[in-house]
Amino acid sequence: MKYLLFVSLFCCQLLASQNNIDKCDSFNISRDELQYLKPITRLGQDRGFDKLNRKKNYILSKHKVAKIGDIAHDFAAINPQGDTVKFSSVKDKYKLLVFTHSYCGPCIKSIKELRTIHEDYNNRLAVISFYKDKEMKTMLETIKKRNVSWMCLWDGQEDFNTTVIKYGVRGIPMFFLIDNSGVIVDLWRGYREGIIKERINKIVEL
Repeated sequence: MKYLLFVSLFCCQLLASQNNIDKCDSFNISRDELQYLKPITRLGQDRGFDKLNRKKNYILSKHKVAKIGDIAHDFAAINPQGDTVKFSSVKDKYKLLVFTHSYCGPCIKSIKELRTIHEDYNNRLAVISFYKDKEMKTMLETIKKRNVSWMCLWDGQEDFNTTVIKYGVRGIPMFFLIDNSGVIVDLWRGYREGIIKERINKIVEL
């Protein structure tokens, strides 16, 4: 009898867990619905981060994410001035969309090369950095400290939002090179010195 009761309780918990996961099967994922995915604290919780990454990978695996040849997903986010800006407002030039974070070491290292590309090729290519920071003030501090002069966007949703999910961002920095007709022509993750210009020059002469 006790065994049957235990099995029944286990099945109920399993169904409840599956229902929670099924809530993720939509691009309209609310912050409240996904709050259970967040680790208890941001530091020192390796098990929490492991669980978070498993959940994140599960969500990404459930959806069609951006790949080379796709039309780039349009989205709206907030710029440093507090205005809502649509990604599609940048027209008639190539775009380099970079998913980044203020506390990401490789992301910080990439800023110098991004600055050079922005200064040298701004008339033909627009650099857009999408910050996954929790708070806007963190992004603003980074922009000021690192002298970031190109377009920066933020929405406060961190890892779990429509934009990050549709672009399939599993790690940062992650780069998407988009041509002037809106098609993704290259994408890659990670940074080493020179890679950005190298990848761009394989597609288009700047």
